[in-house]
Amino acid sequence: MKKRWILKGHKMEKLELQPLREAVKKGLIEDIDDWIGYRKMRNITSHTYDYEKAMAVYNQISAFMQRSGFLLQQLEKYNATITD
Repeated sequence: MKKRWILKGHKMEKLELQPLREAVKKGLIEDIDDWIGYRKMRNITSHTYDYEKAMAVYNQISAFMQRSGFLLQQLEKYNATITD
């Protein structure tokens, strides 16, 4: 799918943000900007050993835990409504 998207002239960022947009629409997450930030923090930790960058990521952990807890609650509610 990514290859077709790129060949049609679309930017990868739009494709990568689509799941987050869908999560907002479905009420699974509240703020797309928070989750974009968490993804950026993940990327920073994957590619650097800089102390200041590591501390910036560390300082976001508490907020991330709260947001991911909300996501978990929403997913559990959604899954409870699904019938086999």
